[in-house]
Amino acid sequence: APAPKQSRHPPQEMPAAAAAAPEAVPSVGDEAGEEEAVDESGVEAKDIELVMSQAGCSRAKAVKALKDNDGDLVNSIMSLTK
Repeated sequence: APAPKQSRHPPQEMPAAAAAAPEAVPSVGDEAGEEEAVDESGVEAKDIELVMSQAGCSRAKAVKALKDNDGDLVNSIMSLTK
């Protein structure tokens, strides 16, 4: 009998805070009214989006966390989900 097919991608563990966050992450164009513009220099857009989705936070908080943690994704997410 053939072996059962294995999924190549294990299910990703999501931090509890991200799973419990009720607010949807706004799309990039929607936040002009609710937040001041954030200086994103030195921070990758894809890193910001990853931190936002995993930590369930605003773009400004994601950028600040990435800068505070020298661009370290894991520490940025951890700092936002304590």
